[in-house]
Amino acid sequence: MSSPVLHKKVTRKSELQEIREQGIELPGWVTDDIISTKLGGDTWSMQQISAEADGPFSEASPSTVALLLRPQVWEKDQPEVEWLDLKGAQGWQTDSFQSLPFDVDVPATDSSPDSEDLSKNRQTIRINTDFFRAWSKDQTYAVLQWYASPLGGSPSPAWWFWSDQKVQWSARQRLPWVAVSLWLPIDPLSEITPYQDLAIALGETVQTELLQTIFPETIAMSEATNSEENSS
Repeated sequence: MSSPVLHKKVTRKSELQEIREQGIELPGWVTDDIISTKLGGDTWSMQQISAEADGPFSEASPSTVALLLRPQVWEKDQPEVEWLDLKGAQGWQTDSFQSLPFDVDVPATDSSPDSEDLSKNRQTIRINTDFFRAWSKDQTYAVLQWYASPLGGSPSPAWWFWSDQKVQWSARQRLPWVAVSLWLPIDPLSEITPYQDLAIALGETVQTELLQTIFPETIAMSEATNSEENSS
């Protein structure tokens, strides 16, 4: 079987690059500060965000949350050691690891034909995340992280690799991604379980914003991938 001819353009390449400088805007949250920083040779955006005073997260959230984003910039750029880079740069010790999955609605594209019918067949995508406690001498966090993509998410680079292979063959494209790491400050060495709901709500908000603003081929990729699966 011959190899597919791939599109050369990464999904909204300019927007992916701009994440490193501008981060993303999140409904219900205000960006207090943002910097672009090098971690392990890669450039991340680091946003300090706080809940809007009268917003849905105002009662449940700590004073500030750190949102770190490391986007794919070049077509051949693959997820590799982002999580090790973060841990090493912060000098973290970690424990209390657990998987924290959630589902996110796929936004419909009005310009797509029969988008109403398509949305009935494909309403949500699954996001699998790592949720754990991380601490240094200065601060303890409940951390949620995953690789976000138009087709779902996972903390595993292997998940992205196989999803990317599927998209290459079915849609003749590469699968764009953004590494997401959310740091919720907590009391020193306290339990992370009470922060699960807030972490999931924040994760849903981040993934949805990426789907709506950075990953415009969501439906096109899903159509092609679903068609491939249904015909096999």
